[in-house]
Amino acid sequence: MKPGKILLSALMLSFAAMQGCSVMSKDECLSADWESRGLNDGAAGKGSSLLSEYHEACDEYRPVEEDAYRKGRARGAKIFCVPKTLFSTGRSGAELTDICNDLPEYGELAIYYQRGQIAYLAEQQVRWFDDLISKADSLLSSSRWFSKSYRIREMRGTLTGLRNKAKIAADRAVNAGMNTDVSVPDLSPEAERTGIPETINRYADADDHLDRLETEMNINRSNLMRYEACMHDRDKDRAESCRHEYYYYRDQQRQLESEYRSVEWSVGL
Repeated sequence: MKPGKILLSALMLSFAAMQGCSVMSKDECLSADWESRGLNDGAAGKGSSLLSEYHEACDEYRPVEEDAYRKGRARGAKIFCVPKTLFSTGRSGAELTDICNDLPEYGELAIYYQRGQIAYLAEQQVRWFDDLISKADSLLSSSRWFSKSYRIREMRGTLTGLRNKAKIAADRAVNAGMNTDVSVPDLSPEAERTGIPETINRYADADDHLDRLETEMNINRSNLMRYEACMHDRDKDRAESCRHEYYYYRDQQRQLESEYRSVEWSVGL
């Protein structure tokens, strides 16, 4: 997967609320301590959209105590909205909800989440290169791609060099932690300009396609042998049935072989 664009100085982020998935039973609604529930939700960093879900689940049985819930959630927000937790949230790739929005220090706290996001995106960039290199290695291990092995090795070498740069930047971002701003270059445009990612992905997709076709053709061959063996059965009905099936699988085989040659042609094999 192509990594997202990594900004070099400041990461502009929109903090979208996470869509909750809370369902409360009738008994839970009737016995709910709304301040405690708000506290737990806030401490877990859950978004304010949960309140509407609680209304939907519980209003039929008992009104949601919004004031108590908001009071508890505000207390929980102070537990969640601390530098270490916000950095860890960004580092995990998770979205930040609106849990911290009402805190006076929100602007300062958001910086820690942004630094965590930078570390996350830097590591994702390394994974992107690793995925491409893994695909190149898979191609090199197959005799099918022998005619292109030199070119694939060249592309792999270029990807390895860029991957090493990305790894250095990612290590710097991770080691800097939550207290230091770092700049992480976005190396994907440089890689894309070479055409290597597109080529490697095209080869890998073709390789998967050819593997699937080979499997289908092998199954077809087995069916052809089975029905060919009974085409001259003394039982005329059975022989006719076998002949019908044989011609069906013969046509299927021809289509598969044609598709196989077409895929080979598309990648120059």
